[in-house]
Amino acid sequence: MFLLVTAVVPASAESTVHTDGKRYFTYKVEKGDTIYSLARENGITVEELRAANDDLSDILSVGQKLRIPKTERVAEERRERRANVDKAENKAERSEEVVVASTAESVAEERKLATMVEKATRILEQFITENKLPASANNPVPLQVKLRTLKRGERANVVLMLPFGAEDRPAKNYIDFYRGFLMGVDSVRLSGHSVNLDVYNTARDSVRIAEIIASGALDKADLVVGPVYEEDMKPVLAALEGKGIPVVSPLATLTDTKSNSLFQMAPTPDTRMTKLRELFNGDRRVIIISTQNVDEKFDKAIRAMLPDSSKVVEKRYLTEQPHQVGRNVNELVALIRGNDQPVVVVTSNNEVEVDRLLNALHTVRQSLTRYNGAQPFILLGSHSWTRFASLEKISLYKSGVTMVSNYFSHTINPTIRTFEKRFIRSYGMIPSLFAFRGYDAATLFIRALYNDKLSEGLVGEYFVPLCTPYRFKKDSETGIYVNQEWVKQSYNKDYTVTFE
Repeated sequence: MFLLVTAVVPASAESTVHTDGKRYFTYKVEKGDTIYSLARENGITVEELRAANDDLSDILSVGQKLRIPKTERVAEERRERRANVDKAENKAERSEEVVVASTAESVAEERKLATMVEKATRILEQFITENKLPASANNPVPLQVKLRTLKRGERANVVLMLPFGAEDRPAKNYIDFYRGFLMGVDSVRLSGHSVNLDVYNTARDSVRIAEIIASGALDKADLVVGPVYEEDMKPVLAALEGKGIPVVSPLATLTDTKSNSLFQMAPTPDTRMTKLRELFNGDRRVIIISTQNVDEKFDKAIRAMLPDSSKVVEKRYLTEQPHQVGRNVNELVALIRGNDQPVVVVTSNNEVEVDRLLNALHTVRQSLTRYNGAQPFILLGSHSWTRFASLEKISLYKSGVTMVSNYFSHTINPTIRTFEKRFIRSYGMIPSLFAFRGYDAATLFIRALYNDKLSEGLVGEYFVPLCTPYRFKKDSETGIYVNQEWVKQSYNKDYTVTFE
């Protein structure tokens, strides 16, 4: 069965007490509780929680008793959430019961389950049967719809679909995304909007996704975020066809999907190098340094922008020993020296080779800077290097490399620092980029529900929820609203990063 997660009051909430005319819950702290998580779960701010508990420190002790302010609004939302959870739990229990044919109740339950499975099967067959696609995927233009929006004061019903995995093998990246999304929902709530969030574990299981669809849960949503993978997204889009419910693809780059109600947060690869195109204009040379191990996608994208071939110089290391790469620094100095500030591109995707070349090019930069006193060359590399486990980040700064990314964060940004502090207080760990993306998805699209611009696909709008920008453009062939913003980031010798 699918997993439904909702925000509920912990079981250790006790009786209501009255102090100075105000009502409070008394609550016994459990393992894993934080000030932020308790405030979030009870629909109050951290400041309100501190005000109700004198000398409350950031570190809670298991068994510690706290007073939690109680309001009618919070109580009403709590009762509604509890009713929804009870309904979901009862439904799950019924579907997992052993069918006993001797009772009328079990027969009815069996029929209900059979109907649901039959509906799910029909949905799945539409997508997973060989050479069989939904009608909308065969049409040159997807169905035109007006996207749903809300008026201020109306509650936003949001569905989040993530592949959390099995209980014994949780997917850390998606748990981080979920945590960031929760913080984004809290931010939206604090701005005065009411949000109901239902979370489903898709587990990369087509049957489970079909069960979620067949349950009717998506039909009641005002916004659906996920699923993550394109093959999982298609049945969801088909089920919501023509209903005007905006759907967000938070991480994937879609290649075979059409929809007029879909937003893709990841920019497409074919627009990636637009941030670098200006570097290849003019009379400067382009020097491509390659090895036995080439990042084919990066290399192809660079070559597509190259000027006249007479200005292109290639240096290839043919050795099969990565540690031999870049040893002859004088050779690189002679290759790069000039007054035209050439663009040097390193296309290797081997960790040891990249490390050797960055250190060699750092030495070359120092030598040529002493020689002519100016910035001697522009170094371009692949953002995939930031995922190399053995590559020290200091090498990126010392070499002065520039790269293009679809997401970035940097602690020099005060908004990022604030987010990281809140995340660490809540979850006891440093947030990953998945957490940042989750926060962006929640704040950008839930707030957009209350903006008439959503019905126009947010076209022409520019958003920076945390640090990364978003600007959507409608794809004329697929109908999808696709983010156009890549980020050029340059590592500087003073250990700062410049973003553009």
